[in-house]
Amino acid sequence: MEGVIDDTVEIARLSSNGQITLPVAIRRRLGLKTGDKVPSLSLPY
Repeated sequence: MEGVIDDTVEIARLSSNGQITLPVAIRRRLGLKTGDKVPSLSLPY
């Protein structure tokens, strides 16, 4: 995924039913469409 990560921070929202909404800027940058699968990453705080 070269060139995908830059210094821009975008905020995703978690809905009450546990779904995450990615901002349009991220979806467009990654070329994501409805139904695409996105890996998740757990980072320590």
